[in-house]
Amino acid sequence: MTGLLGVTSQAVSYEYQPLVGQDAIRLLVLHPAEDLKAKVKCSIVYTTLRECDDDIIEHYSALSYVWGNPDDTRVISVEGRDFEITANLDSALRHIRNSRRNHRIWADAVCINQSDDMEKSQQVKQMGDVYRFAHNTIIYLGESTLETDQLLLSARSLGGSSEYSLAWILLLERPWFTRVWIYQELMFSRDPWVQCGIVRVRWDRFFGASSSHESFTSRVEPWKTFHTLATERRNLVTSLKQKDEHPFSDSLLRVLEARRGLGGELFICSPPSF
Repeated sequence: MTGLLGVTSQAVSYEYQPLVGQDAIRLLVLHPAEDLKAKVKCSIVYTTLRECDDDIIEHYSALSYVWGNPDDTRVISVEGRDFEITANLDSALRHIRNSRRNHRIWADAVCINQSDDMEKSQQVKQMGDVYRFAHNTIIYLGESTLETDQLLLSARSLGGSSEYSLAWILLLERPWFTRVWIYQELMFSRDPWVQCGIVRVRWDRFFGASSSHESFTSRVEPWKTFHTLATERRNLVTSLKQKDEHPFSDSLLRVLEARRGLGGELFICSPPSF
């Protein structure tokens, strides 16, 4: 954009303030918008995991997603300043935001200063706690199709129909299910939800609805990976509840550490590299 004197002016980019405290985090406050195509606008809140675990403090949702092509980017507004993110994250934030109220989100690409190696190292160490302390986790699989809308709406009511079998396979072939780090993110999450576009369904219902297609979908690799993942989460939560432990207590970390290196790359419980 050219100013009155013919001098080219550039938009001012957002600048991070340092995190202070061992369990300090940033949260993204998504501002409401009724139009899906409206630019994503948000602000930043500096807080701690300890504060977020307090019932009096407003909760947040953790986002689990695939970064996507780093060269395919969009610009959002953070504190009134430009901030560049991947197209995948832009899509997630657009579809997650509420039409009337603010929504507090933890999204790694924005909430961690990616140009600060020391901060990244410290934040990676508490990734498990970020998902554990979140009120819920939104697993964003990407934008919707008519088939995914029908599938997820059916899963909400625990419905099942053979006509959705191909749709299940296509959905489970999406990149999120091939990520190394989903094991940690899913296992630590106290209340995970699956979302395509604007349609969202609880993980347990998603898993339950998928079972009605097992005879068909179990013959393909994506379903086997998903079923193993979902079964391990269900068994872990059930086991901890039977022992009268909070299902997301420190014992979960011990289970994940014990699982390290078993069952192939998908189940390596290591912190992600950004």
